[in-house]
Amino acid sequence: SRCFMVRRPRLNWPMVTSNALMTGFSPSVLLPPCLMLQEQRMLVSSNEIDQTARKACVASGLGHDRAADLAAAAVWLLRMDHDGASALAAMLNEGGFTLPIAADTIGGVLHCNPTRPALEGIAAIDWLIAEGREGVIRLEGLVHPVMMLGLLGNAASSHRLAFSIDTENDDAIPLIVTASSGLDDAGMLPDILTLRLADAPQRTGPQQAGHLNVEERTWKRLSAMAYKTYVPSSEASRLKGAGAGLVDND
Repeated sequence: SRCFMVRRPRLNWPMVTSNALMTGFSPSVLLPPCLMLQEQRMLVSSNEIDQTARKACVASGLGHDRAADLAAAAVWLLRMDHDGASALAAMLNEGGFTLPIAADTIGGVLHCNPTRPALEGIAAIDWLIAEGREGVIRLEGLVHPVMMLGLLGNAASSHRLAFSIDTENDDAIPLIVTASSGLDDAGMLPDILTLRLADAPQRTGPQQAGHLNVEERTWKRLSAMAYKTYVPSSEASRLKGAGAGLVDND
């Protein structure tokens, strides 16, 4: 199976567990918090996370191109030990993916306000890559900063480049996002920042782990969203193009 639970270590608490069952309490109530946390997480294949996240994005009203970017961003975050799955689920649950995109070019600088990763964020990154070293982006009203970091990291990995993030603090050293490094605290991105391409040592990106750690509750939420893209298995649905063709994801 591509998806399985993290196993709980064997414990030598037979009397405690037995007493808990006799009194009607769940044995998990008596476990230390760290072990309870382990029981709430799952190991899921990176490919299945990507495909489920894409379908969840499409079910939330996003186009397939944006869904692909956001799913890849969530996987990149998970490989960097950030909870990309929960960040994506929270963003999709909030919604607000209505056009037009709030962006305009003033004096050669692309201004975005507000900055929604799924809309202005993706468009801004594409614009900056096309503009090259001359491009400058000012992002204001940034929401869901963890997903924005994931989009930057995935773009850095895909295009073999790096991004420099300047904040409103003139004394602060610019933050650099590369294919294999982001921020220790992904939520620390301010709601106003300036983005440029940067020089950075090129590395291969985060280790391509076959399975990634996902919170069980979050996985169920994403799977429920993805399920909305399915249709009943019937002869009528197959005649209209449903079902697997050359690949399982058709």
